[in-house]
Amino acid sequence: MSKQFGIRMDGNELEIEYLIKDYLKNNNSFNFLEIGSAAGKTLKAIYEIVQESVYHHNWEVNGLDILNGWSLDMEAIKLFGHPISIVYNNQLPNKLEKARLFLQEYPRQWIKDLQDNSIDICFIDGCHCSNCPADDFLSVDRKIKNGGYVIFHDTCVLSQGTDWQMHGNSFIDVRNSIKNIGLLDNKYLNWVMHKELFGTRFNGGEGNGCLIFRKQ
Repeated sequence: MSKQFGIRMDGNELEIEYLIKDYLKNNNSFNFLEIGSAAGKTLKAIYEIVQESVYHHNWEVNGLDILNGWSLDMEAIKLFGHPISIVYNNQLPNKLEKARLFLQEYPRQWIKDLQDNSIDICFIDGCHCSNCPADDFLSVDRKIKNGGYVIFHDTCVLSQGTDWQMHGNSFIDVRNSIKNIGLLDNKYLNWVMHKELFGTRFNGGEGNGCLIFRKQ
């Protein structure tokens, strides 16, 4: 049985779990980043998948969200307790912790300060407006290792134009956002589409699909 992921992730869980497990087989380090953690449910699921599958100790699972962000659910996150530790703004993280949620006033600046080629898989699930998905990708592009992946949530055709995005002041528009930078059509340098997941939207469910891209 697959892990339970977060908001509107129904139908994507097993494919993402398989992707992570396959990746872990061929790499001796692993750094996962989730942009937009909301209630932390997906972050916790990823932590559990990695913990159960990894064969080395050189790994970490990190979430990133806006300090006091509108979709942030601190009460739900606190219910998890361990394994997710909370790191506020410029607070130094505990290096012994394997799962951390970084709450930042300026999240993209936090990403900019990361070392290039330091992230294996990034899950982009923040604001889904016409601009933020592309901006999040552009901020993390150089941080992804060659052979690594970026996964966008809320990309299936049926989800576009639904669910008002308070931060971006628009409805979901992820496909147009990443198409505008050439990513959707494999025109963005060094990136190719790996797979499209459809969630449960096409089966009458509420799970929005995902698009997975691989860095060459």
